[in-house]
This record gives sequence, C-alpha cells and structure tokens, in this order.
Amino acid sequence: MTEKQGDLIFSGSGKTTGGSFHHVSMNGNGVIDGDVECNNFHWNGNGKVSGDVQAQLSEINGNAKIDGSLSGEEVMVRGNVSITGNLNAKVIHILGNCKVHGNLSCDHLTIRGNLKGQKSLFGDTFKLEGRIKIRDNCKFNKVNLNGTFNIDGHLHTDELAIHLKGKCSASEIKSKKMKVVKKASFLWLDKLIPFLKRELRADVIEGDHIHIKNTKAKLVKGKVVYIGKACDIETVTYHDSLVKVRSAVVHSSEKTVND
Repeated sequence: MTEKQGDLIFSGSGKTTGGSFHHVSMNGNGVIDGDVECNNFHWNGNGKVSGDVQAQLSEINGNAKIDGSLSGEEVMVRGNVSITGNLNAKVIHILGNCKVHGNLSCDHLTIRGNLKGQKSLFGDTFKLEGRIKIRDNCKFNKVNLNGTFNIDGHLHTDELAIHLKGKCSASEIKSKKMKVVKKASFLWLDKLIPFLKRELRADVIEGDHIHIKNTKAKLVKGKVVYIGKACDIETVTYHDSLVKVRSAVVHSSEKTVND
C-alpha cells in the first residue's frame, strides 16, 4: 500500500496532483490530476478528478466529475456528480444527482435524489424515495421502491415492495414475493395532471407470491396471484390460485400443473 502524504486541502482555483493522503478536501474550483487514495474525501467545490478515487468515506456536496471509478466504505452524494467508471461501496446514499456510466455495486443503497445508470445496479438492499433511470439490470435481495423508476433491463429481487408515485417501468420483474400498490393522493390531481398517472408497466412479471394493483403487463406468471384494481394484463399463468377483482382486466388466464 502506498504511504500516505498527509492532507490535500484545495481552497483556490487551479490544478493539483493526485496521490495517497489521509484527508482530501476540495473547496474551490479545480482539477486533481491522477488517482486519489485517502481516508476521507470531501468535495465542496467545483471541478473534476482525472483518475480513480478510493476513500473510506466520500462526501460530495458540490459539483464533481470523476474521470474514473469511485470506491470505498461509504459514499454520500448531496451535490451533483458524474462518474465515468464504476461506483462501488458498502453503503451509498444519494440525496442529490448522480450519473454513473459504469456499474453500481454496494451492500446498501438509499436514493432520495436522482440516479442515472448507464449499466447495472447490484447489491443487498435498495430503498428508493427519489427517481432512477437505469439502462441495464437491477438486482438486489430486498427492494423498496417509493419513488419513480425506469429500468430498461430486468429488476430481480427476493422481496419487492412498490408504492407507485408516478409512471414506473421495467422490461421484466422477477421476485419471490412482490406487492405493488398506489400511493394515496388526491383523485382530482390525477385527473388534472394525467402525465403523472401512477402505474407500473412491464413486459413480464414473475414470482411466487404476486399482489399487484395499477399495473399493465403482457405476462404475469406466479404461484399465488392477486390482480387488483386498475390492472390490465394480457396473460396470467398461475400454479396455485388466482384472485382478480371485478374491475381488473385479464384477457386470458391459465392454471399450470408444472412450472
């Protein structure tokens, strides 16, 4: 391991060289040229790092571009950051705006701001209270989505809870246990602003226990399936039981003997 050189405190404007430090603090406008390794990485200014950043704790409160990957124990984004490589940490909190061109991997992910991912998301637990747009797949053990999401690929998880607050979509959703409900709001607001209509759209929804409302899908496949109000499903295949409320639309359904 490279011997640390002390602290790097940047308060003006200009350019400095990367390296291995105890503490890095950016409070001005500038560029760090080269990889950065440190215990604490605090970014309160504007500028970029031309290289990878590896820190036990990274806090980004300003505007940053990292031309490389960001990794460590914990990452907190309150400002705006664009990462051209991967984002990898045990704990990730996004309260501001984050764009990741590579993969995002972590143990625990919380988003109360906005995330745009050009590739995939991986981890253990994921809680969303903001907005995400993912080009590839999203795979976690436990997922709680209380915001809006657009996933071009697959959403795979063991346990899934979705509270719809707007238009949400994924090409395929697979979970052992899932529940999709609409967040309570004023009915007149839905009619007044139709583009904010809260619904889930997917090509395929598959799981053991499925409970969905306000959902449009081509295929729903499960063992125990509940199709609630405001659903429009082309085909439902089920193994054990199917319950459909009267107002829901299911164009065809089939009970399967073997998976």
